[in-house]
Amino acid sequence: MTETTPIETAPLSEEQQPVSSPETTTTDSGSEQEQEQEQSPATSASNNIVTLKLLLSLAESAAIIGLKGARIQELKSTNHVNINISEKVPGCSDRILTCKGTLSGVANTIKDITVVLNKEITTPADKPSTFQFLNSKMAEPTLSDFQTLETLDHVRSVRLILSNVKISTIIGKQAATFKKICHDNDVRMVATRNFLPDSRERILEIQSDPEHIKKAVLDILEIITDNSNTALELNERIYTPHVGRAPNASHSNQQYQAVVMVPEYLVGAMMGHGGSRIANLRKFTKTSVKIEKNEEDETKRKFTILGNVEKNVKSAETMMMRNLDAEIERHHERRSHDENKNENDKSETTTAEETSNKPIAVEF
Repeated sequence: MTETTPIETAPLSEEQQPVSSPETTTTDSGSEQEQEQEQSPATSASNNIVTLKLLLSLAESAAIIGLKGARIQELKSTNHVNINISEKVPGCSDRILTCKGTLSGVANTIKDITVVLNKEITTPADKPSTFQFLNSKMAEPTLSDFQTLETLDHVRSVRLILSNVKISTIIGKQAATFKKICHDNDVRMVATRNFLPDSRERILEIQSDPEHIKKAVLDILEIITDNSNTALELNERIYTPHVGRAPNASHSNQQYQAVVMVPEYLVGAMMGHGGSRIANLRKFTKTSVKIEKNEEDETKRKFTILGNVEKNVKSAETMMMRNLDAEIERHHERRSHDENKNENDKSETTTAEETSNKPIAVEF
């Protein structure tokens, strides 16, 4: 595991926004329009809708949900976000919280969640979790690890679940972006080297008090939004809590799964005429395929492959990924062909117009 500690310099202070005097009025409509145009980029950025996932222990998820779901409803209404927590899976010690909303709304929600965990879970677990990703990858914090904190009473870690592409973006060239986030927000961070089981997602652990964690999360969300690469992330498998099969154990009642994210415009091609393509996949690999909407990204559909034999599930996943890659390539070729055709048609039309406008030579 790789651990990076904050740079030993004081974090940058938060910039104060200018406050307009209530006595000042603007009578020039042109000036008002210019002000609106100047403010629009920032307003647009703050209104971007993002999705962020946290890895939680069972105790942490119970604390966030609260009695009869009261606490999670309060988090939703206070921050104007949508929050979902994955169902409990028998034999699993983890659950996933998904938060969707504006950048500031999601960052504030993570802060509030950290406050809740500090209040409700005051003592560390008696022993490390059997699921290694729930255990902190950092050494016990000390005051010397932070530049602005006067006490460690409210210091806690949160575990963000991010795709490998996003983790790489956050680390940056020679870890420059990673170090800047730590320095500017007075937090400690570490990214796991290993992927979460059967996925291409990793954990980014952030440690500090709730306010500084919120600022770091806001920076991370802005970086992710500014550097989004849907094409690279398209085929990255997402993590879902599940129980792995022990070696030599009977798999009669054990179920494995794999998830493939398919763009909406390719769902029909992947299913085939009358669903024939999926039916053949199911029959050949002896698996089942469940197709459902993806709450995290409405532009993609989630194809979940289920089966009692791990080898069959992986075989079905490989076949589906190959089909998806082929369809993406075919789609790009069609678009390129159509664009070239349009260019040629436009060129021919222009040539015809130029010819018609030339003077005609007449012999006498």
